[in-house]
Parts: sequence; C-alpha cells; structure tokens
Amino acid sequence: MMKPLYIFLLILLIPGCKPFQILEPVDLGSNTEYPRNNYLVISMSRLNIPEGWRFRRPTKEVKKSEVISELRFFEFDDTTDTIAGYFEYSTFNDVTNVSFKHELFDVKTDSIIPLGLAENFAEDWSSEYKNKTVHKTTINQHEAFIIEGVHKEKNRDMITALLPEGRNFNEIQIVSDSGWIKSHRSIPHQILSSYRLETKKHNERFIKDLVHFKCTDGSWYWKDDWNVEGVRGYSIIDSSDFETPVEYISIAVTASDTARGLEPLFTMYEEIVIIPDFEVTISLGKKKYKGEAIVTKNRSRDISAYYIVKHGGLNHLIMVVYKQGAVSIEPGKLHLEWDAIKNVMDNYLSLN
Repeated sequence: MMKPLYIFLLILLIPGCKPFQILEPVDLGSNTEYPRNNYLVISMSRLNIPEGWRFRRPTKEVKKSEVISELRFFEFDDTTDTIAGYFEYSTFNDVTNVSFKHELFDVKTDSIIPLGLAENFAEDWSSEYKNKTVHKTTINQHEAFIIEGVHKEKNRDMITALLPEGRNFNEIQIVSDSGWIKSHRSIPHQILSSYRLETKKHNERFIKDLVHFKCTDGSWYWKDDWNVEGVRGYSIIDSSDFETPVEYISIAVTASDTARGLEPLFTMYEEIVIIPDFEVTISLGKKKYKGEAIVTKNRSRDISAYYIVKHGGLNHLIMVVYKQGAVSIEPGKLHLEWDAIKNVMDNYLSLN
C-alpha cells in the first residue's frame, strides 16, 4: 500500500520534475561597490546600468486586466542585442475570485507575501522558461527574490528580481544570450542591487561625461536615450502639470567642435539652417559657458536651436526644439529671453 506514495515522493525528488527549485539565499553585494556612472530616476525608481548601455522608453507602457495592472517604466540594453531588460510596476486589482497556486497575500496586513510572489511567478507567470531557480535576497534593504531560468525555445537566459511593496510589486528582468548571465554574474547583480525607491517628484538622468539632468519638483523628466550619426545623448520633456511650448530638449556629446559641423545631422533630419552659426554664452547650473549656436527648421515647422560648449575636453550639445510660432522671441535669443529655457538650463542642467 505504501508503494504508490513512495513512487510519488521519488518522482518529486528527480531533478527537472519540479517547475522550479528554491535554493540558498544570494548576496547581490552593496550598491556602493559598483560605479554609478549611468543611471536613471523616474516614477520614484532609480536604477543603474553599466557604462555604454542605454535606457529606452517602452513601446507599450500599460497592460491592464481585471486582476492586475502593469506599468512598464523603462527598458534598457547593451546596444548590441546581447542583453536587454525592463522595469515594471504591477498592482493587483480585484483578486476576489482568483485562485493562486501559492498563497500570495497576508490576510492580516493585506500585503504581498514575498515568497508567495516568487513561487507564483516561477510556476505560473514565467511558463516560457525552464530550469528555474528561486533565491531570497535583499534589495534596497528589503526582502526580495531572484528567479533565474532558461527559455524553452529561444537561446536566451533570464534573471528577474521581484520586490513587493504592499499590494504592489516591482519587477526588474534581464534577458541575455545563452550563458552570458552565468559568465558575467556581477553585472546583473549590480543592476538589480542598484534599485532605490525615490521621492515622488525626483527625475534624473546621469551619464558620465554628459550634461547632468536633475529635477526634484516634477516639472521635467527623462524622455529617451538616443544615438544618431555619432552623436549620443538623451532627451527630456516637460510634464503635463508644468507644460511649456518646448517640444523637448536633447543633451549629447558630439565629435564636432563647431555648430556648422552638425550639418550631417541636419541633412539626416531634413533641416535647413535659418540662422547661421553665431557665438553665445549660455548658463548651465548657474555657471557661464562660451560656445556656438545654430538654428534650423524642418518640414514639420519644428525650430531647433543647437548650442555647443566645450568642457572637460568634450563638445557638449544642448538642443531646444519647439514649434514655429510657439513663442514670439527671435530663435537666436532663446537662451537670453525665453524664461522656460533659462529655467531648465539654470536649475536642472549642469556640467560636472
């Protein structure tokens, strides 16, 4: 009579029969052990990625159902298609009639049970992966779990961090070519351990050697990273609560040390020069910098004012874009007379 039970227990112990294995805790290391030269702060979340990598605005930001709402704050990659990742914030809505395989909520506190979240994710919510392992860890001084696995069909590996916050949870997922995560384990550990919960209105983009953007009043935030014609940088945009006539402002480092040297960029975007290059003095972080400027217009009637200043042996580019007619100020005097631009340059942008 004991044989069927014995066989059942034996099967459970055979490697590969379980959808996941809970293994020993893992220490991701202190955030202070890693260089912080490339980080983003948006939607109360801070994350650091290695130098040379980029953050991207997701193509689809919101997924919503009766049970759960998922908001993808940003994506990131190494620009070579070897590694990619994302940061999502999920909120459980009505779970009254939902049955989870593993207990998910603490009835007394009405908050997510960290281990239950990890077990449900490993068993049900990541079915495209196999050979999954679950490790307890600490991120931002709070209990979290790491799940690793191998894609069943694609030649890809996955590592995911789950960080509960009440009835909500953060998910940081990194996917790589087969074997990369195991052979470069300190890099995903660096990324996952760098997460920090920030204040509500804090927005920041820091890239070593570029103009630094930091805004703590919620009026401006990061829009996207970009790399065009040898010019690498990022863009910022105003929030709906502090709307200005500015379409966006781009920050970059360029190989060109003159405004006229940006002509390949103008050609690519079908822009024509409406004010030739001229000398300027602009204020960044309330410090004065001398440089050059040039103003263009494209077919969509976007006016772009390009400013180039030299600092630290690099050519820094600030580009202000707005619709023709949005302001009555002459394009060549924006940095002197347009309060919206002066405010951004003085209070939210700086050179280290």
